[in-house]
Amino acid sequence: MARYEKVLVDRHTGEQVFIRCNDPFLLQEKIEKKFSMWNRRAEAALAREAREEKRAHKQAMMEEATRRTEKAQMNIEDLRSILDHALKMDGRLDWDALMNKFIFREFILPHPPHEKQFTKNIPSFSALELLWHPLKDKRMQAEKQARSDYEIAVTDYTARVAEELKKWNFAKSAFEKSQHESNQRVTDLKTGFESGSPDAIIRYVELVLDKSIYPEHVEPSFDVQFDAGRKVLKVDVDLPHPSDLPSVIEYKYSPAKDELVEKEMKPKEFDELYDDVVTQIVVRTIHEIFESVYTSSIDHILLNGWVRRHEKKSGRSSRACIVSVQAPRDTFQSMDLRKVSPTQCLAKLRAEHAGSFDKLEPVHPLAA
Repeated sequence: MARYEKVLVDRHTGEQVFIRCNDPFLLQEKIEKKFSMWNRRAEAALAREAREEKRAHKQAMMEEATRRTEKAQMNIEDLRSILDHALKMDGRLDWDALMNKFIFREFILPHPPHEKQFTKNIPSFSALELLWHPLKDKRMQAEKQARSDYEIAVTDYTARVAEELKKWNFAKSAFEKSQHESNQRVTDLKTGFESGSPDAIIRYVELVLDKSIYPEHVEPSFDVQFDAGRKVLKVDVDLPHPSDLPSVIEYKYSPAKDELVEKEMKPKEFDELYDDVVTQIVVRTIHEIFESVYTSSIDHILLNGWVRRHEKKSGRSSRACIVSVQAPRDTFQSMDLRKVSPTQCLAKLRAEHAGSFDKLEPVHPLAA
């Protein structure tokens, strides 16, 4: 039988071994060899885990770069399709869709009390009652109490229903009043618009432009005025600043830096994109107004495109008109916007602008 023995436990895996030996020095050597083997095995496992984590991290970063690249390219494509998107839509207001047609919820009666709920604990008739009258008295007293409790519950239920019905009628009346007023405003707007009311025409055009959906990064706002005598609609459009538009077109993962690296458009390409966005917004705005206004109330549109800019010399911010255009209805609608580019359209309308829009050079705005 061995004189020396030792139980060893691998702290990494929990594995246990029992070592026996007659020589204490040989026992210590075996112990050291076993721990050395376990440590090498643990280090190899940690190295594998580290490699796997690194590989998974790289894969995740590359997939994120692909996702962001696809999103960036989609954003750019959306900006290039601002006008095309509008040409596929019907710009007219749908009067019927503006009507509030919701039906007020029905009145639902609460569950009434059931007599069985009160009589279920009444003792049943027993022949023993004929021999022992207290049993009968107990049953009759229980029946009396049950009837009383049931009648009280019915009274309470009737009062509660009456109160809830009163509240429901009040809420229904308020809803129908609000609904009628809302629908009347739509009817009045339609009547006013079709009869040529200046306020109604302005409100109609505002609604048309407000419901127009633009891509991310582009949020034009509009101020509308109308000269009924001259049939001229004046629109001031707040255009995006170049800094509002995305310039990144690709993302790549850099293993050396362990980060995503952005690739931006060349300056010339970005300037062309900004010019394209501005011309599309201008042409789209004119198109949406003329397409949606199905009456003969508007013959001309005067449009001024404004953008905020920062003056380097003074350090002040200002609002500059960088494009102005007068669009006669017959001239504008004679162009097929699917075949004529926005730039060609503005050229035919003799739009005023000082070269490329990215310079933000001001021009004189048109007045109604």
